[in-house]
Amino acid sequence: MYLDLVRGGSARRLRGASVWIPVVVAAVAAAVFLPGRFADPPTRVDQAVPAHGSAAATTPGTAAAPSSGTSAADAGARPVPIPGRLWVAGVRMGFPHTTWGALSAAVEYRTQLGSTFDTARAETVMRLVGNPSWTDGPATYARSVADRRAALGLPRDGEPPGGASVVLTPVQYQVRAASTDRVMVLLLCTESMTLPGQPPRTAHEVYAMDMHWTAGDWRLLAPGQDEPSYRALAAPPGSPDAAAKGWRPLGG
Repeated sequence: MYLDLVRGGSARRLRGASVWIPVVVAAVAAAVFLPGRFADPPTRVDQAVPAHGSAAATTPGTAAAPSSGTSAADAGARPVPIPGRLWVAGVRMGFPHTTWGALSAAVEYRTQLGSTFDTARAETVMRLVGNPSWTDGPATYARSVADRRAALGLPRDGEPPGGASVVLTPVQYQVRAASTDRVMVLLLCTESMTLPGQPPRTAHEVYAMDMHWTAGDWRLLAPGQDEPSYRALAAPPGSPDAAAKGWRPLGG
């Protein structure tokens, strides 16, 4: 299964599930976080990518305290993920220290990690969003992208061939566990892919995002060997099956 970060390994396995639907689509779906979608642009940081785990040191101000009470999500609305306060190497960061901040960070990070065939880009994003304890996360994600390219018949390295693209869009979510500094987020995503000489196709994916508050921002923890499988939760987003499995819609 292409979601395995290291094929045959269990300690670095990204838990995911897919239900492929071969369809011809007119255009590739847009990612959840597009800069033009927000009235107030975030602070842009024009600098080299910082050392692993240090990007949030440039975030102005302090994070808000964890929220309490009923959120928009709990009230049955279609809540929109909030944007981070920073742009760092094209990634939104600087999320608030709340459960909804953790979920919003998970949406941004998964969109970025899942929307590239570029191994260098995957490594750069993971260097920013991975927890400092996941020291081999950047190399692991770069290798994952290379493995996936090879499985799709693309060269492992270098620029992807013209016409090859992938866009991942988180559509629904679940929060399975939440404490002050750690939130387990599940995301049900739509993946749109085009490959040279092939019709576009769409898949539905489930990702587990174990978010940890550290160094002033939410970061992604490495999956553990005992992490449960969420394969059974895969379903077309917005379908009765998805609702029955506990998925809640994201706005946008």
